Amino acid sequence: MTAVGIKEKCFFCQADKNTGVNVLTAFICFDCEREIAALSLDDYLKYRIFMRDIKRLWNGLGGEERVFDR
Repeated sequence: MTAVGIKEKCFFCQADKNTGVNVLTAFICFDCEREIAALSLDDYLKYRIFMRDIKRLWNGLGGEERVFDR
């Protein structure tokens, strides 16, 4: 969690927020975290967008893309 008054850019929405969590090397704001947690496979487009961005985060760390393609 970020310190009070310090804003960081969210990895997903690119907004400067002061509440969120750091996951791996990225900051994720609480709004995006809630949206990801509540995401349904019925909302295919939003699901694919988040999966694309999660792959981008993972691959930036040298991870293998096949982990998410199962």
